[in-house]
Amino acid sequence: MIYNRSIGLIIILLLLFIGNVFGFIKISTSPLDFLKEYTAMTRSSLLYLRIIQVLNIIGIIGIFMYQKWAVWLAVFMLALVLLLDIYFAIWYHIVVVIILNCIMAIFIYKSWQFFK
Repeated sequence: MIYNRSIGLIIILLLLFIGNVFGFIKISTSPLDFLKEYTAMTRSSLLYLRIIQVLNIIGIIGIFMYQKWAVWLAVFMLALVLLLDIYFAIWYHIVVVIILNCIMAIFIYKSWQFFK
């Protein structure tokens, strides 16, 4: 199953998976610290961020399984995350998201023929 995936795609998906799991745990275990750091956020916005992270994890798993729906989910989630990062002024995250998703897009493009 893994043998026909590029090592680059596996690495980028693993990094994205770890980042989303870490973010979910950080928001879940210390929401007050997160709210202090980003004052524009509310408790309800943290709930939405957790939902976004779960959807991102589902998309990452789907991309690993070469599912086209997962690519479209990732594109939608990328747009949503960028809008929220701009709204909440999380500037460093915008840079990280754009770089990682551009790298992922390159590997997806190279292996698009395997997607169902």
